[in-house]
Amino acid sequence: MTSPSLSESGLLESPPRSLRLGCTGSTGVRTLQTSTNHNTDSLITFPGGFLAGKHVVPNAWMSEAFGSRGYHIVSVAYRFSPQCGMEDQLSDCADALKWCLSHLPSILAASNIDINRYVIAGDSAGGTIATQCAHLFDLKPKAVISVYGAVSMTDPWYHVVRRDGLNVNKTEYLEAREDAEMQKAIEDRNPANAEVMSPWDWELEPKMSVTQLQSFVCPTTCQQRKISSGWI
Repeated sequence: MTSPSLSESGLLESPPRSLRLGCTGSTGVRTLQTSTNHNTDSLITFPGGFLAGKHVVPNAWMSEAFGSRGYHIVSVAYRFSPQCGMEDQLSDCADALKWCLSHLPSILAASNIDINRYVIAGDSAGGTIATQCAHLFDLKPKAVISVYGAVSMTDPWYHVVRRDGLNVNKTEYLEAREDAEMQKAIEDRNPANAEVMSPWDWELEPKMSVTQLQSFVCPTTCQQRKISSGWI
């Protein structure tokens, strides 16, 4: 099934906004405003990938599932590892919530949003972060949507290889790296150098052409966009 465009889902695009995080750098927020007026709720979503990801293009299912139901969608970036750990990433998301509380009523018009009614969501790493944030945020979300997010990092799934090998990374998603390359990648622990937007290697050429990448991240709308626009 082809995913609908943002406009077909009742969403209006806004430019990405930079969110300053003290002296450590900045992360990003993207707001997709519903064009319908029957719902004032908002969905705050965190992208998957502790090491990489793209907040500027929320997963297509979110616009279809929530935009079409009148939810405003706010996609939040967090700083990636190894320069930042989970505590830093949770702090980024807490700062993003404060930003939403302060700015969304003026951006979307106060009559179009009830900032006290929000849902948080994420997939994979984003699901883990959403679950943690539900416990940490002072203003509690109305619901939490975790799409295969890790609930406990002590689960044997992450430390013991199953007999059927189902919890072993597949070669098409993870390539072997030299020890020296891996060591160099993790040496930098300066939070100021952390990335907030980065595609996975399997999303890049030659494994995926620019056309395929555009179609992959946002099947309907991105085919008419250019990479150079800064949208991806």
